Amino acid sequence: QDRLNGDEPVFEGKSASEWIAVLEDPKGPLMSPGIRALGRLGRESEAVVPMLVGLLADTNAHVRIKAALALAEIGPQAKSAVPALLETLKEHPDGFIAMSLPRLRPDADTVVPTLVELLRNENRDVRIAAANVLAEFGPLAKAAAEALADMQNDKDERVRAQTVVALWRINRQAEPAVSVLAEL
Repeated sequence: QDRLNGDEPVFEGKSASEWIAVLEDPKGPLMSPGIRALGRLGRESEAVVPMLVGLLADTNAHVRIKAALALAEIGPQAKSAVPALLETLKEHPDGFIAMSLPRLRPDADTVVPTLVELLRNENRDVRIAAANVLAEFGPLAKAAAEALADMQNDKDERVRAQTVVALWRINRQAEPAVSVLAEL
């Protein structure tokens, strides 16, 4: 943190509001330097998380994604943003947003139902991301095992592969994973 500008933290000469404006630019790069800056500022100031949560409702997908990535950069201190992230995922399913969840260290019981819904999304990247996030929760995501088992017959081989990895990390049973992977 360079200093405070009023009540706002400053990083590399820009206030949190100025970095938010960088993220709000829909034409700006997806991997914006604002993500890293807001991640650092958010670890130092509680005021940044609500600013980013506000961006999750933006009409532009890239702005929502950048806000989610910045929240992930903040990490567990942004755990209060989990309900807003889940709501965003329900309204605008997106793999990048789903992948930001584990960095906030939410309770598995809170996120698993939404991730199970995402397993049924028509977009394969969303299904892959949901399975990947469930895998990160390991045995804590046991409630998703049945839905993941149903995904072993997905038409997309990348989805099937990530599904069996998730099942293995949840159940630690190698046989289902080996048989599906052998078919790929």
